[in-house]
Amino acid sequence: IELGDGSFGNSHTFSIDGLDDLELIDIGNNCFSGVKTFKINEMHKLKQLRVGENSFTQKRRFQSADELRSFYILNCESLESIAIGDFSFSNFTDKLELRNLPSLQGITIGMNESRSYDLTWDPVIIRGTRYHLTIVCRASCY
Repeated sequence: IELGDGSFGNSHTFSIDGLDDLELIDIGNNCFSGVKTFKINEMHKLKQLRVGENSFTQKRRFQSADELRSFYILNCESLESIAIGDFSFSNFTDKLELRNLPSLQGITIGMNESRSYDLTWDPVIIRGTRYHLTIVCRASCY
């Protein structure tokens, strides 16, 4: 599934559950700015998740804990990689949980060398990866 730039700005929840044949989720830039909960669950054939720049973010370039926002990817046995563009999820400060992702090999956060405020979660929970997981933060993430 590919979602173009500027999609679904007023949505409050992004949840995909049980779409067994989906192999790719590719979300463009400036999408889903109002989302408070991001959840992908039981996507057995999903191999890649890509999120463009400034998506799932209300206040670009600023950390903001105005409201708690959570990120979950659960039970996706074939997921190999996650790529998150600059400034995406920068307002998500509550929880990042990655669970039962036995094929996950890498997470890339930020695409440029500048600060992007992508990684602001507390706590971070990662469980159930089979491989050595590589997390690359190309920008100055927090």
